[in-house]
Amino acid sequence: MGIISTQVNDGPGKLFIGGLPKEYTEDQVKNLLQRYGRLKSFHLVKETGEQNSKGYGFCEYADDACAESALSLLNGMKIGSRNINLRRTQDHHPLTLKNQ
Repeated sequence: MGIISTQVNDGPGKLFIGGLPKEYTEDQVKNLLQRYGRLKSFHLVKETGEQNSKGYGFCEYADDACAESALSLLNGMKIGSRNINLRRTQDHHPLTLKNQ
């Protein structure tokens, strides 16, 4: 499988994954994501000083075709009582107001 970096750099390949069960471990989330291809980087955000996750993280696939596959198949998937939210971070833009 190779080494997966824990540093997910900003860029077009960076994906946000949210709606994860907080009891999911890093290995469980990685295994879920790796069903769609090889990960280049992955970071599960955890509570400060704890092993429990905050229910979200970031990843980047080695191949963009794998990212597209994950986006179409994982986004909205139900795990327990939660729905997975997977999206490109660059697709999420803050609200901007235009001068009228």
